[in-house]
Amino acid sequence: MMWGFGCGGMLWMWLGAVLWLILLAALAWALFRLARGKGWFSEGPSRLYPSGPNRSPLQILQERYARGEIDAATFDAMLARLRSSEESRP
Repeated sequence: MMWGFGCGGMLWMWLGAVLWLILLAALAWALFRLARGKGWFSEGPSRLYPSGPNRSPLQILQERYARGEIDAATFDAMLARLRSSEESRP
């Protein structure tokens, strides 16, 4: 006996349960994302460190030159300074 609900009532009951499960899954995903520090719309650390956080100073210098942040004269001066500091290391 269905107490007046019929087949349509059972369908709405199952649909409501599925919607609650989807809502709980979305809430769990949002909390997990916030807990990992990704934020809502951030690109994550890959945008800040395209080739990883352990880049060498030479790689950083080359990337800055490629992006146009520094000109050729500045690049050459910084490159010479990097090479001289590498040679002076024990």
